[in-house]
Amino acid sequence: MSISIKKLQLFEATARLGKLTKAANELSLSQSAASQALKELEASLGYPLFERTGRDLLITENGLKSLPKVRQISDLLDSLKLANLNTMSGVLRVVASATIATYLLPQLIAKFIKIYPDVTPEIHIGNTQMVIDYLDKGKASIGLIEGPAVHRHLQITPWQVDKLQIFCSPEHSLAKKATINLEQLQLHSWVLREHGSGTR
Repeated sequence: MSISIKKLQLFEATARLGKLTKAANELSLSQSAASQALKELEASLGYPLFERTGRDLLITENGLKSLPKVRQISDLLDSLKLANLNTMSGVLRVVASATIATYLLPQLIAKFIKIYPDVTPEIHIGNTQMVIDYLDKGKASIGLIEGPAVHRHLQITPWQVDKLQIFCSPEHSLAKKATINLEQLQLHSWVLREHGSGTR
């Protein structure tokens, strides 16, 4: 069996959307045609792309490894469709942590759309864990976070230097100290971000 572009697009859409039915709708395929196409693609590749648990599809290790390559093929095809290869168009999906989305992203997006007016930004906001999840599932192309991250399927590049500072009430006992060590900080209660936040 041959590996067609349509089948690769179906695999990418299923991984991104999490449901074969949603991927089939996006590609204007019937449910049965999409299911058959996915089975044929797996047969051609020689390994399963998803594990089927009831009605849900869970992407396999081989599927995760194949996904970036499939997206490269998709990006190449999109670039060939452009009338002018020096221009960019389409949707740029960006997911960012709340602080970056509030204070840095607006200026970055404004500069970007001045250079590429045919690109439509689609912004999602969440904590660090949500950013990583969106990128891993293909729901976004670029993610911006504040804390360190390690993920074997993602390319992670430092891009800014951030400094965290501690605040307390002027009446707090720590406010009267010239220097504070870690042991002293551990003796007090903290107001922290939720689990999954890079600044927690």
